[in-house]
Amino acid sequence: MNIGLMKLITSIQNEQVKNWRKLQTKKYRTRTGQFIIEGHHLIEEAIHSNFTMETIIVNEQAAISKSWSDYAITHVSDEVFKSITQTSTPQGVAAVVHMKEINER
Repeated sequence: MNIGLMKLITSIQNEQVKNWRKLQTKKYRTRTGQFIIEGHHLIEEAIHSNFTMETIIVNEQAAISKSWSDYAITHVSDEVFKSITQTSTPQGVAAVVHMKEINER
């Protein structure tokens, strides 16, 4: 994959980045029906559990799985990635995921 051909978000003032940061609050997650997951394992679990993903967010130096090729991928700078994640040692990948509806019986 050639990152030179892809858009790289480098500004933490980017509107999309601001929206991703808002997903750290319960109020915004509830309003949008979305949340952010971090790490390769959680993204793979979301894929296997048939969650709908808005986008997979990839740090400019992170490796991505070939199984993610069917999903929208957004590349971001280190600074942007650190601003949207909450882990102290991020793996360089995160995803915006849609919440599933809970079917009550």
